[in-house]
Amino acid sequence: MSGEIKFDESKMRLAIDHMRRGAKELRTTIHATQSLAGLIEKGALVGEAGNQFQSSIKSTLNSKIEEIAQKLEEQARFTETELEQLLKAASKLR
Repeated sequence: MSGEIKFDESKMRLAIDHMRRGAKELRTTIHATQSLAGLIEKGALVGEAGNQFQSSIKSTLNSKIEEIAQKLEEQARFTETELEQLLKAASKLR
């Protein structure tokens, strides 16, 4: 093993930005689906089908979207921490 670590700081920063932007976009999606559920509740889709669809949006879909958004944010934080540690180690080698 060479003990050599290679990384591309700009690509890592870009990945962090993409993950954070993805989490934000997912949360925007949650707002959109909540609006859809509100329309259904106001009568856009009546009957049992409307009730089931609205319930699925509120209880299942949005919670799963939020889980993914949280995982993206967690991964962004992890990657950022790793980048900071790599930069710190690299500065000590110079």
